[in-house]
Amino acid sequence: MSEGEVSREAFARWEGLVVFDDLDFEAFKLLPAVYLKCLRYQWQSPFLLRIKGAYRRTWTENQLLLAHLHDLLSALTDSQIEFLVADETLRLTHICNDLGIYSLQHFSLAAPFRVKKNFDQILFDSGWESIEKGTELTFSQKEKVSNLRIYWLGDAEFETQIKIAGNVLIKDISRPTLSLERQIINLCEKEFISFREEQSRWQYITSEFLNRETLDHPKLASIARQRSVAHHLADMFKSLKEDFEIDIDEGLIVELRRSSLNRPPSLRRKIANLWQSYRTLRKHGNSEISFREFLAQRWEADSNTNLLKHAAKAGMRSLQSK
Repeated sequence: MSEGEVSREAFARWEGLVVFDDLDFEAFKLLPAVYLKCLRYQWQSPFLLRIKGAYRRTWTENQLLLAHLHDLLSALTDSQIEFLVADETLRLTHICNDLGIYSLQHFSLAAPFRVKKNFDQILFDSGWESIEKGTELTFSQKEKVSNLRIYWLGDAEFETQIKIAGNVLIKDISRPTLSLERQIINLCEKEFISFREEQSRWQYITSEFLNRETLDHPKLASIARQRSVAHHLADMFKSLKEDFEIDIDEGLIVELRRSSLNRPPSLRRKIANLWQSYRTLRKHGNSEISFREFLAQRWEADSNTNLLKHAAKAGMRSLQSK
């Protein structure tokens, strides 16, 4: 059967099972894609108006978020603050050429840790309210509508990502964005490691990426090894291949399984990266900060006890500055 016939059969089964009043938000976010499929194949359905309503609401909310983001990103650019667009859903709206296809409610950026203090101030000045702060993440919200997740990267990692960054348009202005391979790794980490997000999100977005774009397999495997997620990524691809019949090279899954047997980065390498980030911070104007103060800021350690706990976890024997 053709793609359209297979989709129509699935849609017919869904029509017989769906109870709209029982749909949760994750299921609601998939309705715009269903609506666009109905338009493409000219399907008729008693639910078409309700599905169209979900699409129009998503399109409107995405427009509002991007307007808020445009103001923020312009302020960051004017202040010469480096950042990357790290959001997978924005890439999806671009490759599908439709801003209403999926909710951008939880948008993601990435920035080097050395700019965190200035970045936070610009967030505040731009009307974003802090929801939650952490060592690796900052969550912010504007007008209880737009949500933002900011990943803080080590300086060396950020420089690596910015070198291979692509570009994406936000309100007709080009912004640097993470590579496709890194975005797929992010989806894997969110679902299988960090947040345990709803399955429908990573399944749908990753499937669209794999169906519409070309992966660089060696680059993907290399990033997965560096992030110690090769085994999780292999599980993710296996699930998509078996449950959704996505065309994924079995050799890639085997390679990821093999890569997962490698040891994670050594403590020595992690400590070296911290020292590199510290030297970069001093080089960029904060020459008075000590290594101890740098670590306290990075780990948001509000007491000497917490600082020592973080240091021990990182494998440090001493916090003396060199």
